[in-house]
This record gives sequence, structure tokens and C-alpha cells, in this order.
Amino acid sequence: MFIYKFKFLESIHFKLVMLILILILIGILIYTFFRNNNTELDDQFTICVKTIYRHKAIGKFVLEMRKLFPTTTIIIADDSDDEYKKTNIKSINEASPNDKNIIYLSLPFDSGVSYGRNKCVEHVKTPYTIITDDTRVLTNKNDLYNSIRYLDKNPQYDMITGSVKNRDDNGVHSHYAFTFDKIYDSNNNLITNKDNLIKLANNLSHLKVITNDSFKNKDGYYEVNIGLQNFIVRTNVIKNNLWNTKLKTGDHEDYFLRLWINNINILYDEDFIFYQLGNEYRKYDKNGANLRYRANNLNNIDLIYNNNKIN
Repeated sequence: MFIYKFKFLESIHFKLVMLILILILIGILIYTFFRNNNTELDDQFTICVKTIYRHKAIGKFVLEMRKLFPTTTIIIADDSDDEYKKTNIKSINEASPNDKNIIYLSLPFDSGVSYGRNKCVEHVKTPYTIITDDTRVLTNKNDLYNSIRYLDKNPQYDMITGSVKNRDDNGVHSHYAFTFDKIYDSNNNLITNKDNLIKLANNLSHLKVITNDSFKNKDGYYEVNIGLQNFIVRTNVIKNNLWNTKLKTGDHEDYFLRLWINNINILYDEDFIFYQLGNEYRKYDKNGANLRYRANNLNNIDLIYNNNKIN
């Protein structure tokens, strides 16, 4: 009799535990659904992306972004050759058929990432602009919404950069957030005048930028001078701070240096995560890799952190 009662209580306890676990799981699923299906702010930003010779990437990019943002405007700048553009357009249409909120910009061949991003920005009409690569996508709408709300409430800041996760097969989470300390010219002379600095930058003169760690503000955001080129920015700010079209690639350091010269206030949020697509999507077709990575030998700005070059 005692054993029977014990087994009965044990059965009730097990069922109660299972019911609680099921309810928790249902709660998580409901939270996730509503978090990523809320469209409250989807008309406040435009997504800008530059692509060349990666039809698999741009198709996957559109597919993933449309899961979160079904009606947000996506502007795609493509400077592949004319024949390959047909392949890119096919991938885009397969990912999101008859999508009236995709603006496809056919650019002159190899006009470069700077030119392409500038052309994207020209077409933006929303208060905010998202800049990202064709292999980096958002998967959490709430992170983006938090950034928009923070910028809305804090007009002293202009941009929030994000981090990148899964940049390789090891799932590395890239934390890239630095401040500029000192800047030297090619003769190792300290540059203290920003007018002289912009002249050197415009001439693509060699520069050495000493960087420091960034620090969090009272709200937990890092105040930075340079982050990754995956960010949300006020559209009126980016329209007045475009990329240097002399740089077809290797534009990263130059762009953030120009923002610093123009006193643009930037934050970094380690929880604002862009996910790197897998290696399958990162491969270039034709000679895309040569066009993309030629900047490795042409970069005119060295970033130095702890006496080491980091770019």
C-alpha cells in the first residue's frame, strides 16, 4: 500500500514538472514569435547593401532579411559585370518574388564599394539607414529596435555599430571597438590639425592611427571612434558623410577617420549582432576575390593597438 501511494505521488510530480516545462517552452516560443514579428519600427529604416559576384550571398541575404523585415526597403548596389548581374537578379527574385520594396541599382562594372554605398544612401528616405555586407544578416529584430529607440532618445549620438558572430567555423564573436588617440603622417609627424588631416586623407597619404580601448557610457554602450561597417545611423548624418570613392575597397579605416574628423558621435553595442553567413556564401565567383582583396596591399591607414597593427 505504501509503495503504491509513493508511485502515485511520483507520477503526479513528474506530470507537474513536465507541464511546467511545456508551459515555459510555449512561453519562449510565443515571446520569440512576437519579438521577431513586431513591425512597429520597420518603416523607420532602410537596409543598404553592396554586392559583387556573390549571387548565393545576395540571395541568402534577402531571404534572411525578409524573415525579419517583410516590407522594409532593401537597396542593393551591384557592380558585377552585366552578364553576372542577371544571375544576381535571379537570386534576389527567387529569395523574394515580386518584391516591390527592393531597389536594385545596376552600377558601372567595378565602380567599388564606396561608390556603391554612396549610391544606396542617395535613395534612402527613412530616418535611419542600416549599412551591412551581403554576408552579414540580422536575426534578432529586438536588438535593432533597441538601437533605434536609444538613438531616438539620445540625439547626441549619431550611429550605433554592431558586432559580428560566426565570422568563421569556430563561431568567433568579433568585438571591434576603439578610440583614436594619436595620428601620425608618413614621416611620423604627429598631426594635430584636422584640416591638415583631411587633406592627407583625401590624397590617400599613409597614416598611422594609435588606438585605445573604448569605455562604456552610463547606459552600457561603448563610446567609440571606429567599429565594424555594420551599423545603424541617422540618415541625415550619413548623407552628409559619404565614402571616399577613390577607394574601391579598403574603405573601412578611411571612412571612420572621416567620421571622427567631422565629430560624428558613435556607439558600439556588443549585443547588436550581425551573423556572418557560412563559407559557402562568402566565396566569390569569377575574379571577385581579386577585386575585393586587392586592398590588402593598398591600405593607406594603419591602426595600431598595443603596438601591434590590427587591420
